[in-house]
Amino acid sequence: MAELVDALASGASDLQQVMGVRVSLWAHKEIRGGGAGRVSEVNVSDGFEGKNSSRYFDFEKREFFMRLENKVALITGSSRGIGKATAFLFAKEGAKVVVNCEKQPSEAQKVVETIGVSNAFFMEADVSKEDNVKQLVAETIKKFGKIDILVNNAGAIFRPGDWKSDLETWRKTIDTDLTSAWLMTREVAPIMLKNGGGSIVNLVSVYGFLGAAAVLAYTSAKGGLITMTKSFAKELAPTIRVNAIAPSNVMTDMTKGAGKELIESFRQQTPLKRIAKPDEIARAILFLASNDASYITGEILVVDGGYSLK
Repeated sequence: MAELVDALASGASDLQQVMGVRVSLWAHKEIRGGGAGRVSEVNVSDGFEGKNSSRYFDFEKREFFMRLENKVALITGSSRGIGKATAFLFAKEGAKVVVNCEKQPSEAQKVVETIGVSNAFFMEADVSKEDNVKQLVAETIKKFGKIDILVNNAGAIFRPGDWKSDLETWRKTIDTDLTSAWLMTREVAPIMLKNGGGSIVNLVSVYGFLGAAAVLAYTSAKGGLITMTKSFAKELAPTIRVNAIAPSNVMTDMTKGAGKELIESFRQQTPLKRIAKPDEIARAILFLASNDASYITGEILVVDGGYSLK
């Protein structure tokens, strides 16, 4: 690795393979001390999905770093879909990850095993219930000692979801998609404030802006989470940043359950003519969670392939 550091620090800009690792280079102006025509940032990846790490080279300090190095991230609903992709990406970027779900514990355990048990652990919890939330947060502190990043990803659509929904289904939807984020933030924020900083990222939806009659309860919850994000951003600043990601349709189990005909309709209504992959949403979450977004709070970042432009 010392040879790689020396080669990079000397200003090499055409490296493809050094020390057996893949190296990608960007020649940016005035980023991390780089001037015009200089290589300023380097990403090094060993290529093992889930277990690999992404490292970047700081030319001023002559050392590698990862975006979430020494950070602890708690990700709700992370046994599959967007949450799972985010757990893998955060681990690659150096974070210790708490994997959570209410159901499918075997899938969550696989996520932990892929990341590595020294850098991740799983706790089953229904984050719409206060006692479960308190236990989840307490176990995280017991295991890792702190929480730097909270990703409120847990969510679901329950049927019937339209205006004719029964009260039980309505309450279950609101509790799962809105109350859970409030409970988690309420429990984690004091820890972040005490530690002097933190980042919270909520998963909302473009339907929280647009509305959708067929899933009225779900869109109402996501709309509420949008305004909650902004309210918490005001309340917890300047110590904690609070932002949200608003995807449209992502190829998760929830979307697949809509059926091929409806998925094709979504695809045709999207200017980019495809459905997002979970890892594309995960990369946006990483951006808001990391110091790359250090001057961003209260933002709802739409990641929808242009869907909401219709």
